[in-house]
Parts: sequence; C-alpha cells; structure tokens
Amino acid sequence: MRGGHEQMAASDWKRALSEFEAALALRPTAMDPLAAVAECAARLGDFTRASEMSIDLFERAPSSKVRGQALFTLGLAMEPSDVHAAISLYQASLWHAPNHRVAATIKRLQPQLPGGGTPAGDALLRRLRVSPFTVVPPPAPRDAELLAPFKRGDAAWDGAVDWFYLEFTLTCSVKHSVRSCRADGFSEHGDVFAIFSGPRLKAIERNLKARKLDRPRKGTDPLDGVKIRCGRANPSYSPGDAPPGTCYVRGP
Repeated sequence: MRGGHEQMAASDWKRALSEFEAALALRPTAMDPLAAVAECAARLGDFTRASEMSIDLFERAPSSKVRGQALFTLGLAMEPSDVHAAISLYQASLWHAPNHRVAATIKRLQPQLPGGGTPAGDALLRRLRVSPFTVVPPPAPRDAELLAPFKRGDAAWDGAVDWFYLEFTLTCSVKHSVRSCRADGFSEHGDVFAIFSGPRLKAIERNLKARKLDRPRKGTDPLDGVKIRCGRANPSYSPGDAPPGTCYVRGP
C-alpha cells in the first residue's frame, strides 16, 4: 500500500492502480485498497468501475471516514457527466470526512453548476440518500469575528468546512502578569482545546462584550466560565436553517 500511496502523491495513477490491485487481491474484503483502486480508476477515466466500487464501498463502509472517501471518488466519476450530482456528492463527502481539497473542488465547480442534474445522477443521489447541493451562506459578521481567533489559534476549527459543531468553556487566569484563557471543549471529532492571550484574547473579549457578556461574578475574570458553541450547516442545509458558523454564547 505504501508504494501505491507514493505513486498517488506523484499523480502516477497507472502505477498506483497496479500497486493497489495487488493489495486488493491479497485482501479482497479490505476497505483501504478498495477505496484506493476506485479512486485510481476514476482518475484514469474508468468511471463505470470507479462508480461500482465506490457505491459498494459506501454501502459497506464501517466508518464516516470511509463513507466520505467513497462519496468523493463517486463524485470524481460523476463529474464529467453530471456536475450537479458530483458537487452534491462532494458536499456530502465533507459531512463524513472534512477535507480542504474537496472544499476547493466544490468552489471550483460552483460556477459550472447547472439548474438540475441528469435522471441517472438524481437516481444515484436518492439511492445513497444524498441531498442535492445547496449553496451554504457564510457566517454572520459577528460570528465570523468570534471564530477568527480560533482559526488562528491552536483549535482545529474551520468555520465553513471542518466541524459540524464546536463547544468551548473558557477558564481564565493570570500568571507572571500575563492573562490567558484556556478554551476546553469538544467537537464531533473528539476533545479539543486552545489557549489564548494577547491580541487574540482581546479580540474574543471585544466580541463577547458586544454580546453583553461583560458582567462577571464578583472577583472573577470577565471571560471565566463563558461558554461558546458554534455550529455549521449540514449537507441538507436549507434557507430556514441557522447559517453555518452560527455561535451561541452563554455567560458564567
């Protein structure tokens, strides 16, 4: 498998395909070589094989990551014939397995998006229960401002792509005359944390004060105990949903 991945990184799809087919022959039910063979087939223009393998992979996938990979490869296979189905599959792929490359592909395809898809593409989306592509709006300015320090900090957060939700509680202290706040929280991918001080902490504080959260308990830091929860829209986003990156803040 390692040799195949090296060939994939070099975009040598034919040699990568040979490596992965050999691995798949040794482990016919294994998901990793099946996913790799499907992607190589799609890259080489064998869209029928790539589609069949990706659908099989998606329907047997044991994890969200594998389902996301299958949807991405299926999108590659559909892209030449049905941009609407492809971009819908890419968007669903992000739900299962966040990936900046996939997000960039969606952005590239949006100007080419037709009014609808083909009958075959629509049938495929229904079979896999994938919602048609919907343009998702950006976060509101106030929420984008609050998220900006997190995107520059240690938190694994990308307000438009990586997380379905992210929730933090701030714990603030002063050590050696330096004030800092630690944000302990979780997302659907596990526990996360970040430590903020200096300009990034001041940016968070300005934003929270604008939300009328500048009345701390007596003797405590203004931000100590503040809870922040931000979420993004899922692939079935509709105009009635909260915009992605919407943040809800609660005082101590």
